[in-house]
Amino acid sequence: MRACEAAPDYQRFHERSFALRTRAGLASALLKALYAMVLSSGIQAEAQVLVEPKDRVPRLALVVGVPSYNHYDDRPSMELDAREISKTVTDAGFTYLREPRDTRYGSLILEFRALRQQLDAADQTAIVFFYFGGHGFSKDGYEFLVPSDANPADLVGSSISLDYVLDTIFPRRGGALIVVLNKCRTTAPSGSEMSVVPRTARAARREAPQSSPMNDAWTNSKSLADLVIQYSTRPNSSARAKLTANESLSPYGLAFSLLAPARDKELQRVLLEVQLHVKQLTSLRSGQQPQLPELSRPLGLGELYLFPTADTWARDRDSWERVRNNAVASDLEGFVREHPDSQFLSTALELLAGLGQEVRP
Repeated sequence: MRACEAAPDYQRFHERSFALRTRAGLASALLKALYAMVLSSGIQAEAQVLVEPKDRVPRLALVVGVPSYNHYDDRPSMELDAREISKTVTDAGFTYLREPRDTRYGSLILEFRALRQQLDAADQTAIVFFYFGGHGFSKDGYEFLVPSDANPADLVGSSISLDYVLDTIFPRRGGALIVVLNKCRTTAPSGSEMSVVPRTARAARREAPQSSPMNDAWTNSKSLADLVIQYSTRPNSSARAKLTANESLSPYGLAFSLLAPARDKELQRVLLEVQLHVKQLTSLRSGQQPQLPELSRPLGLGELYLFPTADTWARDRDSWERVRNNAVASDLEGFVREHPDSQFLSTALELLAGLGQEVRP
């Protein structure tokens, strides 16, 4: 199976950009092209200081990069991608961060369960970030992540379905789940037939009958939290591990690491910029189709900021002031949906409970 806003000041942003691109071993022409794209993207540096409110929603992250496989082509760029993305989420205030080195099936399942335990300890209210970089595929409407020990004789059964991941680590009481999948979305190789629903999907369906990542039953049951999924490529397409043999970062890993640390910029806007830059990077390679990431936000809820600033929290406070005086259940529930990372989220949930409004578990 083959490999399928700016920093606090302008100078610092470009220093980080240059360091990442140099580490990636990009050719001179590509360095110049990317530099020009960053300049033309309209990113303006802002001298803003990140502010941590007293009652910030817990932030938890699981970053998985699978650089080597027992039976499939290795993807060494995934290790450096994961390292850079871990730095980004740490800078963004994710206090629980796991970056497992053991990427076998059983070990990854244990990582998902451990993250679920952390969510339960946080009363299921949190901002959760999950990144996977490695082999993957699509089969019969399911998306799969391929662990390092996947068995070619039973690829579907020895891989992890996205359905299982979403159902296991979703913050069910409030907050958001951000999923970034740097993997291929081509069909499973012939001979890996899905005669039965894979075991990880069966486990998820025991918890949420008739669940599927995108169907109405699944989204309605968890409507108090937001869900954001970015795929590094569109359906039926491969995700490139590198642009050239001399590079270390993947096109998606490079674009995310450069653009995600944007201050006071809503997450959806950041991810759309990442999509554009991946397309531009991969378009520089003549004779190849550009890689086109895809953003899915099935719940279409509120505003999320990886790097909020004092201005972000001031707007959050203004929104809360408009809601709290009325204490109407519908307004409070709307606030929870529209402000998943609000410093007033727990207060809003407590008021909902006091009004007798059931908060879906």
